[in-house]
Amino acid sequence: MNSDHNLALNWLYLDINSYFATVEQHHNPSYRNKPLIVVPLNSDTTCAIAASIEAKKLGIKTGTNVGKAKRMVPDLICVKSNHDKYRGYHHRILKEIDKHIYVDNILSIDECAGRLTGKFQLKQNAVELAYKIKKGITKNIGDNIKCSIGIAPNRFLAKIATEIEKVDGLVVLEESDLPKKLYSLNLRNLTGIGASTYIRLLSSGINSVESLCSKNASFLKKAFGNIVGEKYYYLLRGYNMPEEKKDIQSIGNSQVLPPEMRNSNNAYDIARRLLFTATSRLREKEFYANGINLELSLANKSSLKSYQKLNSLCDDFSLGDKMKFMWDSLINNQTNLIIKKISISFVNLTKQKNDQLVLFNNDTDCNLREKNKLEQISKLMDKINKKEGKSIVSLGMTGNKDEHTEAIAFSSI
Repeated sequence: MNSDHNLALNWLYLDINSYFATVEQHHNPSYRNKPLIVVPLNSDTTCAIAASIEAKKLGIKTGTNVGKAKRMVPDLICVKSNHDKYRGYHHRILKEIDKHIYVDNILSIDECAGRLTGKFQLKQNAVELAYKIKKGITKNIGDNIKCSIGIAPNRFLAKIATEIEKVDGLVVLEESDLPKKLYSLNLRNLTGIGASTYIRLLSSGINSVESLCSKNASFLKKAFGNIVGEKYYYLLRGYNMPEEKKDIQSIGNSQVLPPEMRNSNNAYDIARRLLFTATSRLREKEFYANGINLELSLANKSSLKSYQKLNSLCDDFSLGDKMKFMWDSLINNQTNLIIKKISISFVNLTKQKNDQLVLFNNDTDCNLREKNKLEQISKLMDKINKKEGKSIVSLGMTGNKDEHTEAIAFSSI
């Protein structure tokens, strides 16, 4: 075991409560203190992608069918998602937090963590720091935006601490608190325990956090089915484990289409917008794609799939052309297709551009000068959109965005 067991409080973890819904309530004061859900599109057939604290108290949660949610709460407010707005508040919140503590890790659009050093490793100082962060967010971002903060010896426990008092909470987990203070949680509240792992644990006789904490490292390794179980043993006891760097494997978008948009013409317009949202994220992270996947899930539960190899592309023009070719090949003049869902992803990502040209090939990605020019134009559009705080420039798009074509990339900022 190469980890050092440090008794100090080493991490502060911050989770904005019901982030998307909270931002909508802050943005429109008439929504405050009312049950509200954020939806990807205006259709009862889709699912809630976020629920306000008030909606959660009434049994509505992320993933609840919109039609069912409306029957559960007749006066429920449904707001169409606006990722540009959420991203804008994300950056403002990070800027405020950065006044008080360096943010070492941005875990998602509504979660981040920072290391505690020096005097802030003492409980009283760490708690004072947490309250300063909360006060700063309330004062400078919005009095309706609340967060839960966890403080613990490692980042894993600091995140778990945010689950103990979910709304505007502040929980400190010292080594003397472990593991008893975790017993009130459900196994599914713990990071890394999804549905399949939960079933494995139940089959091993582990049905609570208390029973999980009572097992030794070798038992947990067997129960989890891999080394993660052994790591869990040490993380639950406050050890700081060496972090594994995870390379981004793909960048993409997907969207379930409303019934009126499931014909091939309307679906293609949505596919283009999904593509351009993904290409913007590709450039933001400074990646080049060497492959693209396109999948169309049909109403009859079948699917059409296509993969195209690329030569280190990240610009809207070339990737738009590639997707058009793939789309036409899949549709193949079929006019009666009912397309329920579109998924697009860029794969085989690299930080370095492969500028090797292919002889005797007139494809646009083989013309180096043209390729660089298209890339620079795409980056210029990104710059304009970032400055304006919304996507006002997009390839081949004029006028306002269609209301059905907004998509949210949950794993990206």
